[in-house]
Order: sequence, then C-alpha cells, then structure tokens
Amino acid sequence: MESIFLNPSKIWLAENATNGNMQAKFALSDFSVNLNGVRLNRETIENWMGSIINQPLVGKIVRGAFGEKEDFAGHQMRKTYVKDDLGNMVQVVTFDTNAYGTFVDVGIEEIDGVECVVATAEIWNRYPKTVRLIKDRIAAGTLHTSWEIAVDD
Repeated sequence: MESIFLNPSKIWLAENATNGNMQAKFALSDFSVNLNGVRLNRETIENWMGSIINQPLVGKIVRGAFGEKEDFAGHQMRKTYVKDDLGNMVQVVTFDTNAYGTFVDVGIEEIDGVECVVATAEIWNRYPKTVRLIKDRIAAGTLHTSWEIAVDD
C-alpha cells in the first residue's frame, strides 16, 4: 500500500459554525499532476473520496528549540516495530499527532475554473490554541496542509 501526500492551496473559514466550533473548507487537490508526480483519477474519485468523512483533522503543535513561538510541526510519522499476536516483529507506522477536529463533508467544486476535491472539517473549539494558530496562519498565507490517500491498486 502506498501513501500519497497532497497539498491544498486554498482554505476558507466559517467562524460561527455548528456547536460553536469553527469550520474550515480545504481545497485538497485538483486533477492535474501534483508535485509528487501523481494525478488523481477524476473518473473514479467519487467512489472513494467519501472515505474522508468522519476522519480526524490532525496536527502537532510544538515550540521551537530556541524558545520560538509555538507552531505546527510536520507529519510526525515514524516507523516502529511491534510484536504481532504470533510473536513476530512487524513494522507499523505511527503518528505523534493530535486530533483537533473531524471531516464532515466532501465534494467536487470548481475553483478559479478548475475542478477540485474540497472537504470541510469541523475544528473543535475545545482547542483554542489550535484554532488561534489556524486563523493566524491562514491570515498570513502560511498554513500548509496535506492529506494522505492509501492506494491499494
């Protein structure tokens, strides 16, 4: 199984979202070849893009080594080995991230004349530091996100 990382270029916020939580709409990808040399298949995407619904919006906030302000870190992915039920050592992928919300909607929308996969996440207001950091980074144009797709075939 391969993981594909895709980077969106546009993010919108809704301040007064359901239950007082903030909603963010992410343009996840279009259908051109991305920086990884991968192109999503427009003909089959509607069969699987709904798998993002109820998946967590994750991230990791860290403080820089020299007292820099807190900011988001990278994927925080690492490969480790654990024993399976038969006692065999198997490699697993773990992420040192936290869930800050969940994806509640996905669709295809035209943005600037280009069809894009767009997903909406509800970001929980119980994490005010995360909400503030997301707002600040969007305002500065420096919020970069990615999503992962597991490819079996």
